[in-house]
Amino acid sequence: MAYQHPVGIVMLDPFNPGKGKDPPAKKSWEEALIQKPKGGGSGPRIKAEDEASNQLAEESEEDFKKGDKVKDPPSPPKPEVVLSNPKWQAGSAFFDETMGASVEGTLPAEISHLTRVTFTVNAKTPDGKTERIDVQDGHLANGKASVVLTLWSPPFKDMQGKPVQQADYTFKAKHRDGKEVESPKLTVKRKIHSKLSLKELTFKGNNPIDNDTFGNFPAPEWKVARAQTDQAPVAYARNQKIILDAKFAVDVQPSLAEPVEISAKTKFGSSSLEWKGTVNVNPGDTQVTLNLTSDRTLPNEVGCFETSDISWHMKPKGQPEAAAGTSRNLLYVTLGDPSGTPNYWTLLEISCKGAAGAKDEDAFVKESFKPFTNSLGDGKGIRRKRDGVELTYYKMGGGTPSSGVFACSDLLSRGDGTGRCGAWARFQVAMHQAHGVTSSAVIGVCQSRPNCLSSKIAPSPPREAFPSLLRIKAKRNA
Repeated sequence: MAYQHPVGIVMLDPFNPGKGKDPPAKKSWEEALIQKPKGGGSGPRIKAEDEASNQLAEESEEDFKKGDKVKDPPSPPKPEVVLSNPKWQAGSAFFDETMGASVEGTLPAEISHLTRVTFTVNAKTPDGKTERIDVQDGHLANGKASVVLTLWSPPFKDMQGKPVQQADYTFKAKHRDGKEVESPKLTVKRKIHSKLSLKELTFKGNNPIDNDTFGNFPAPEWKVARAQTDQAPVAYARNQKIILDAKFAVDVQPSLAEPVEISAKTKFGSSSLEWKGTVNVNPGDTQVTLNLTSDRTLPNEVGCFETSDISWHMKPKGQPEAAAGTSRNLLYVTLGDPSGTPNYWTLLEISCKGAAGAKDEDAFVKESFKPFTNSLGDGKGIRRKRDGVELTYYKMGGGTPSSGVFACSDLLSRGDGTGRCGAWARFQVAMHQAHGVTSSAVIGVCQSRPNCLSSKIAPSPPREAFPSLLRIKAKRNA
């Protein structure tokens, strides 16, 4: 007896049910498909194919275990930008200033639109580290990328805790598709600016003053190392501008040549004067001089200014203003320029103080005589400016010399400061001439009596020696 099995015929023994042949083991359909045939000419070929398939399966499984994937074909090489020759525009520089920098490079055609190159400036710290200072982008064009970098002052301190005076700077240039290149070092220094102080003043356009027959005061009329009492007096006619040659010491020399603004201010009575100018200072200069003219004129009247200080200031370009000194000179303002006589110091002292505020000849002549009336009495005489000697009339009485005592210059030059009537008359006329008043003249000298029209001058000799009060008339011609 037999029945159909999915993979074959099974034979059963009807007479011996328990001894029938067992059906063959059930095979999967895959095994059935690759079951070897029992005969035929295709057996060896199928066997070879099976072996190749098994080997391929084994290799695929091994590759999977290793994590390998199917490999893409190799990509073409990526285009690269090669930068070279990074350099600074100059060999020296200063903090907080700009400096040009450049690098050379060629863009491949595939990325010719990617032109940007980034420049990064670094400063080396005292301990060898780097500090970023500035970053700027440039663009490659015609084989070169250029940029302007700012060399900001680094926040470093030296061993004394003070800002460093110099540091080494480099820049790095980088394109997205290329390697970074670094420039040579550039030593950047802290910029030093000029520091000036007033050294000397020479007055221009003034009327030289004679030191009471000892000669004119020499220029410069003001010097920084001179005591205030030894600074020379200065005289100008009223309503004139003051011109100065100002010399400055260069106390601190600049790193580079630079312009320095100079200014000065003062006030003489009702007139406020100011001077302004610019002087160029070079690194090797030890002193500089510039000519200055006041913006306004002196008062339009006679005056004497003993305590007017001129305050001086300096200002290098781009820097704050700083003091540069103070000067003071005794200044006499006369009615006009002197005429016909030396400009004696004592004459200016008496007349400019006595006639202060006078604006015409009549007022001047009248007011300038007041100091004489105020000196009446022994020991109250006018003192010579040169040495403080009191000027007298007939000091030795009858023993007063009969020569060398009749001129204005005699009064101002004699050691004893005495003179006779002619000396004092000419003294007053010379005082008028120091202001340009030439209409005064000596017409006579007489003893004090009612019909002797004159102005008074005080006698200093003892009354016992010469009891009569002299009157000297200085007549002004119409």
